[in-house]
Amino acid sequence: MKILIASDHAGFELKKELIAYLIELGYEVADKGPFQYVADDDYPDFIVPVAKEVSKDKNLKAIILGGSGQGEALVANRFENVRAVVYYGSNLDIIKLVREHNDANVLSLGARFITLEEAKEAVRLWLETNFSEDPRHLRRLEKIYRLGNYSDFDLWNKTKKNINSVDTKILFKERDIFYIKMGKNIGYEEDGKGENFSRPILVFKKFNSDVFLGLPLSKTKKEGKYYFHFSFIEGTKSVGLLSQIRLFDGKRLMNKIGMINLEDYQDLKLKISHLLSD
Repeated sequence: MKILIASDHAGFELKKELIAYLIELGYEVADKGPFQYVADDDYPDFIVPVAKEVSKDKNLKAIILGGSGQGEALVANRFENVRAVVYYGSNLDIIKLVREHNDANVLSLGARFITLEEAKEAVRLWLETNFSEDPRHLRRLEKIYRLGNYSDFDLWNKTKKNINSVDTKILFKERDIFYIKMGKNIGYEEDGKGENFSRPILVFKKFNSDVFLGLPLSKTKKEGKYYFHFSFIEGTKSVGLLSQIRLFDGKRLMNKIGMINLEDYQDLKLKISHLLSD
């Protein structure tokens, strides 16, 4: 597992000690700075690059350090998909809970308030504790995610203008699965992720060479009549979000990543038919 680590001047010495400790534990460590002690450096300069990387890769974890760790966490939590928590000593049960309940992917340490041994123990426990996958915690994290960032709407509007100006067509057919530029949407409508606001989508019904009825997909475990489970990549479960099916223009399509098998497709058609007739 790769661990990113960064600090400001207040966390500089502890960062060096923790890098050595993480390597000793067998982790790959990427030091994001600072690389020398500067007494009046500014923590956003080092935390922002780390948060951007974590935001784009759900498998990444990061450790950030400052005097109290609070400012560093505030910066990191400005970025989508980042869940930064602060620890500056006392009860280590907090470390377990932030992983089990909150799926915290960034640990912010208050270097002026903890010893080296406390920091080592917190880091070890945080890395060894898994998210519980409990439905209630998944539900709460989903609600946090949907709060979003209004600046994303401005960025998506620029992206959408570029999409609309494209003249080339991507060929598609029913049952195809593509990455699509899904966008930044409203309320409980599904969003895309990353710089392209992308998400996998199934071409459920093709109307012509330009438009189709598309079913957004997710890897997050969901249960109930509004979800359809299938697999198009061996060993990977996908979930069709039936309540999110809607019309899409082919200009949004990016790259094809697979196809649903015919048996699953027939089952999906039957489930949607029953859903619409309820």
